[in-house]
Amino acid sequence: MVERIGPVEAVSSIGKVGEARVYRSEQIPKAATNGLNAYAARLDLPATVGAILSSGTWLNAATKRYPAAVIGASTARRLGIGTADPDTQIVVGGIRFTVIGILEPVAPATELDSGVLVGWPVAESRLGFDGHPTTLYTRSEEAKLEDVRQVLAGTANPEAPNEVDVSRPSDALAADRPGLGHNRRAHGDPAHRRHRRPPPGHPRLPAVPGRSPGHTIERWSSPFQAPKPDHS
Repeated sequence: MVERIGPVEAVSSIGKVGEARVYRSEQIPKAATNGLNAYAARLDLPATVGAILSSGTWLNAATKRYPAAVIGASTARRLGIGTADPDTQIVVGGIRFTVIGILEPVAPATELDSGVLVGWPVAESRLGFDGHPTTLYTRSEEAKLEDVRQVLAGTANPEAPNEVDVSRPSDALAADRPGLGHNRRAHGDPAHRRHRRPPPGHPRLPAVPGRSPGHTIERWSSPFQAPKPDHS
């Protein structure tokens, strides 16, 4: 339903798998979680938030149904994983997942940096995920953001729209980098410009459409169950 809101040009989501703890192997003590979180992720997530890979590949229609994971940059560092490899596995919710990709830091969605991203179907079938997203990401025309905000909360969580929180990752980026507060409106949202490029020869996801001036990314989160998206 969110996709039908006119000014919204792209939308994706993740769902936190609250009971799925992440470990490098079964030998790691249960208390040593490293502050990592497991998320079910939609296939269109990278294109919406502008994520790129430093190693490996993103989830696809096949791997989303199997124990395959893409890990964030901080996750890779904490687990001591340098590259994605068919022989590299981690334990998520007591199940071994093969690391098929590693993300570079994702400025518009920093929670992904310490995340382990798996397919929606495998999260439901193997990890006890309830199928409901906990965070939505939208990319919209900046001039129409207020119109989006007036209707999106009720669309995403009609039972409790007042519980939906919204944040603009680009605002935080502008605060951290002098001059971006002014330049964001003049030259386009910095959330759509990656601050790093992958080394030559490393795989890169397709360019994010709609990176023209006047667009921005927003993060919508709710503690309640939002309607299940179509992940077929």
